[in-house]
Amino acid sequence: MHKTVEYYTTQNLLRISFLTLHISVLSLTIHLYENLIIVYFSYRFVMYSLHYLYLIHLNQFSYLLQIHKSNTL
Repeated sequence: MHKTVEYYTTQNLLRISFLTLHISVLSLTIHLYENLIIVYFSYRFVMYSLHYLYLIHLNQFSYLLQIHKSNTL
């Protein structure tokens, strides 16, 4: 059976379209993981910041409590 030029052209176009589809899916997956990584590190940064603010607040509170105790004695 003799295959025509149109057949090969169609096959090549199909291959190119499937390749383009795979590349776009891969690109979307990469962007999704990038966004997940950004969200994860942003969350960790916020939690660490809140933790340190809380520790600073506790430290200031204990310092004020010591001053108050020393003034009352």
